[in-house]
Amino acid sequence: MKSIDLTYKNHIQSLRAISVLAVFLYHLNLPYFSKGYLGVDIFFVISGYVITQRLYQDYIVNKKILIKEFFLRRVKRILPNLFFIVTITFILYLIFGSPELSLLNDTISSLGGFSNLYYLFINKDYFDTIFSNPLGHTWSLGVEEQFYLVYPFLIYFLFKKRNKESLTFQFLIFIAIISLLSSIIFQYINQSYVFYFPFFRFWELLFGCSLFFINNKFKPNQLIANLSLIVSILIIAFDFNFPYLLNNILIVFFSGIFILLFKKNILINNKYLYRLGDISYSFYLWHLPVIFFSDLYLASKINIILISIVGTIVLSNFTYLFIEKKFQKIKSFSHNIFKILLFFFLFSLIMLLYVKIFQKDLKKNLRLSWLKINYLEQKYNWLERFDYNQIKIGNKKIYNYCVGPKGFTLNNLKLRSECLKQKNYNNLYYLEGDSLTVQYATPLNEINIVNNLYYSRSKHPKYSIKVNQVNELSNKFKKIIYITDIHNMEKLNMVISKYKELNSNVYLLLFNSTPYAEKSDIPFKCLIRDIECEISTSKDIKNRNLVNLNKNLIKLSSQSSRIKIFNSYEAVCPKETCILYDNKKKILLLRDENHLTKEGSRLIKSQLTSFIEKNFND
Repeated sequence: MKSIDLTYKNHIQSLRAISVLAVFLYHLNLPYFSKGYLGVDIFFVISGYVITQRLYQDYIVNKKILIKEFFLRRVKRILPNLFFIVTITFILYLIFGSPELSLLNDTISSLGGFSNLYYLFINKDYFDTIFSNPLGHTWSLGVEEQFYLVYPFLIYFLFKKRNKESLTFQFLIFIAIISLLSSIIFQYINQSYVFYFPFFRFWELLFGCSLFFINNKFKPNQLIANLSLIVSILIIAFDFNFPYLLNNILIVFFSGIFILLFKKNILINNKYLYRLGDISYSFYLWHLPVIFFSDLYLASKINIILISIVGTIVLSNFTYLFIEKKFQKIKSFSHNIFKILLFFFLFSLIMLLYVKIFQKDLKKNLRLSWLKINYLEQKYNWLERFDYNQIKIGNKKIYNYCVGPKGFTLNNLKLRSECLKQKNYNNLYYLEGDSLTVQYATPLNEINIVNNLYYSRSKHPKYSIKVNQVNELSNKFKKIIYITDIHNMEKLNMVISKYKELNSNVYLLLFNSTPYAEKSDIPFKCLIRDIECEISTSKDIKNRNLVNLNKNLIKLSSQSSRIKIFNSYEAVCPKETCILYDNKKKILLLRDENHLTKEGSRLIKSQLTSFIEKNFND
């Protein structure tokens, strides 16, 4: 019987190169690479194959699985680069990133090897957020690291049995099938779990692991290997509208066939792909931070691409030569350099966790210090202008007191004192809703005739009018003006169903949505780049079916004199062309895809004042 092939396979390095290029081109958001993220699935197959080969090589020489040596190699391979690049990215983000957002949690989870679980826990969809998070790609390292915690012990146990190679192959395939079937079933329950949760990804790694044990059963066949690679590239480059998991299955299968059957191909066997394969880990870690900062500050797509390519290649070669290769020479955990690295790594991780969990005041003071060096904060007074945490009622910040279950005091009206501005018992403007409603707090808070204003948090999917509280207040105040935004039919139908339960001196003031940008990062990128950005209001209204919604709003208001509709959309965008960022007046309308900035919300202040005077100030 032919023995298992232990030779080093250069074509695997070339496949690494192709995979990392696919991911890179996907994150550049280029056409024809809409499935480039599947390069990560190929990484999983390669990783499974390579670590199994190395474990088996150790076994052949030492007659046992060397678990300690396995973890030394993995730590040397992963930790130094990860620590250096994540730390640099964190520092750069403090200086050049958006000051109202923090990479602290992303940094901790990336260094701790659980960023996939962190993104799952906070329900962060990869495809919606990957382009706005320079550490979003570290989820895949989390999956691999969690696999490494289990796999060597599994192999150690299996290799104590007879017919170990055959038994191990069968067992790995069995677990891989269980993992895959679980993924297929669970995708109908929660797609994010299938993407991030390690067990639902283990089948890809286990497929690569199992391939190693059958590499002696197949003769190289270059034609089939070439076809497998071509099919893999076509799946990556074009959107065939396959279901998500089917794409994963196909790319894993065909990349595995390529690994098994490859013999020789001049296009694959070349020094450039080998080199990119060598630096692929550094390249993978660097590419997204480089793309993120290039895309944030550069307006030209060509410049973004060029800077991203050059910057990623230069930085990847630097860390490969001076970090990866240096640590590869370390032979044991007792080496001084390794001890120093582990000390700084563990110290940094523990301190970050300590500040995050136990030192809230220190965290706040550090953040205030960092803001002094943040470029965007210093140039644009960013937080005061664009941070939602700065929205106030009276002089109290809404998100400090009106959102969470703690930090407030109740008054004699059974309202949160910090969420109430009150001068008398005439009209109370009762603002209720989520972030799409709270954006109207700024103009309402600044309108002189609005003497009494209260904000109550209520959000989708549990949004519902607090009928009992509103009715109780209507017995204390002359009139209650209940205010919320209506941006879809679901919410409108809820308001219609609850309106009849409100007392006769409760009036409704409904805002009819505001413009949406195509992507959440477009508005503030226009500001940073200082270029005017605009959208077509007719296109936006059509895409969101607002014509039908507005008709229903008008119909509702015609049925009762106590229901008034304020055209907030037209107030901020009265023309066909809606300017998201006016680089002459330096006004930014939206802070993300669908939320007004404070200065954007103030654009409706004059019209809203007149509207309130006409309809409610009697």
